Amino acid sequence: MYLSRQLGAVLLCLPILVSFLFVFAGCAPVQEDMTSNLGTSVVFRLPWLDPAGEYSLQDVSLATFDEPSKLRGSVAEIIVDPRVSGSGITSEEPIGRWIKSGSRMIPADFVTLQAATIYAHLEKLDEIDRATGMSARLQGKAKIGILSRISDGSGSPQSLILNNAIYDGRLDTLFVVPYTPTVGLAISLNAGILGHEHFHRIFQSIVLNQIREAARVGSIPYGWDDSIACTWSIQPENPLPEDQLADEAKIEVLPRIMPLGQQTNELVPLKIFNQVLVRGVNEGFADFWGWAYARDDEFVGRSLNLSEDRARRLDKAPVTIPLKAVLRNSLIGVNRTGFPVLKSEQGRIAAAYRFGTEYARILRGFVETLVKDAGMDRGEAVIQVRQALADSMTDVSGAVVAKWGRDEIEPEVVLKPVVSKLLKMSANGPAVLNAKSSIAICRELTRLKASSGLKGGLCGAFDNQANP
Repeated sequence: MYLSRQLGAVLLCLPILVSFLFVFAGCAPVQEDMTSNLGTSVVFRLPWLDPAGEYSLQDVSLATFDEPSKLRGSVAEIIVDPRVSGSGITSEEPIGRWIKSGSRMIPADFVTLQAATIYAHLEKLDEIDRATGMSARLQGKAKIGILSRISDGSGSPQSLILNNAIYDGRLDTLFVVPYTPTVGLAISLNAGILGHEHFHRIFQSIVLNQIREAARVGSIPYGWDDSIACTWSIQPENPLPEDQLADEAKIEVLPRIMPLGQQTNELVPLKIFNQVLVRGVNEGFADFWGWAYARDDEFVGRSLNLSEDRARRLDKAPVTIPLKAVLRNSLIGVNRTGFPVLKSEQGRIAAAYRFGTEYARILRGFVETLVKDAGMDRGEAVIQVRQALADSMTDVSGAVVAKWGRDEIEPEVVLKPVVSKLLKMSANGPAVLNAKSSIAICRELTRLKASSGLKGGLCGAFDNQANP
């Protein structure tokens, strides 16, 4: 059986040696400190980002990957060729194949290379989780299914999904599907994408599971749509204009009583609006988390197509705070007869990703603001903004649950907790006028045309400084 896009099936090994993809280079960090301080370390030769921003084979020290012959360690469970059953996920005993060169362990096949590289990044991400307080919110080891054969649900011979990663919150598992060496860097080796996917697990635990629990006890009318899995690649290089040209049977047609652009709130059901917004927040925050881990502006383009790289790069300055009307309008298309319709599921997914990119760029923009306007070291600025995001997640969850099923969630509602935590991290706090970093952030919020609702109680003392 196959694991459909809504998830439920089996996975396949694709043993490919990839040593030809990389050149040997000196050991160098990709971010804060890529050598573990957890205990006795073993050195592995793995594809890693170097200071020049390129991937090359480097020495990576790991402290918890204590059974490499079984691809096993205390931080993550690597599952090769897994099967989904009623009791969860099962697989054969994974086997790691290695060449030992002095004190180094070198992967001898592509399965081992993927497993070891993924594990290495998860060990580093676990150190960040402990530093930010996130590890206490996660239950058990991370679970990664590699070389996963997943169907897109079409039933066609070409239904196998390739070059993608899919996090399933119901199974708390990241599935990495087979790689075809035509798209650049394999997702399983991409530091930024693995950091992005890891954040989905954090968001699932703190936000989406709370929606599910509130629905279970009846405090909100319905829960999170469990069929939604977080996929990485959302559309082909040259997508067809589905929402404009597809047959009406393939898209949801709504009452044709108004021209596009007027009263579009009546065309978008409350549940769909909130699900798209929360999915966008999840993807946007995950993009920032992945970027903050890898410090790699190229991380999307390394493994996806050029159009996705252009659309989702975080080194583009954000223009404004995301607006509810903009999201709602992005969910409306026009059918072949010229009437407004609610976009298909694929169109809604694309809208969520695009909306989420604005959140990611705002967070990245806060980093740049702290560097340029507050004189902060870049590494410290990344740590500060990431910590603010981590500290805000419980408040984000509360804000989402409070509105879920009752009203449209305001896009600023999920951003205000992050801003609040970030301002409180400044040396003297937001009530002190000479707190340089707080003034810089409030100026940036003014540039982004933040509402008084977002800045109220946070930047009030800085209004004069924020509007020079």
